[in-house]
Amino acid sequence: MVYSRIGAVYQGKSKTFKIGESIICSNQSDYCGIPGTILEISTDEDKDTDNETDDIVVCLFPTRKQIKEFIKNVNPDDPTYKPAFDYVIMAEDEIDSIHRQQGNNLTKHSDMPVKSKMRILVKLESREFLEGENGFDS
Repeated sequence: MVYSRIGAVYQGKSKTFKIGESIICSNQSDYCGIPGTILEISTDEDKDTDNETDDIVVCLFPTRKQIKEFIKNVNPDDPTYKPAFDYVIMAEDEIDSIHRQQGNNLTKHSDMPVKSKMRILVKLESREFLEGENGFDS
């Protein structure tokens, strides 16, 4: 099954997600700390991968600093490496809903347009990266 309609609810093994929902990549992912949006979720025979988990397709919105850190950690030896962030297949444990994040005030801004929410989120994440709270040196 493919979940692609905005607002469609997907119940995973341990988390519930909605298409169009704002997410943050967890420390279980190479993309740790990078915010994004769920575009689509594919299950069973509709998956693009052979992974045991369902395919959660996200579009990520990294800052320049996050891009540099990602390249440094994932592929430091190839100067021509240009990662894609607009169509990334993730597993359930690699992302978390913004609304489930402890201490995150974005849930109070639910009436804000998505574009404004993402600006706030990127600023918050950028500040956390600069302070080294996501496991990277600043």
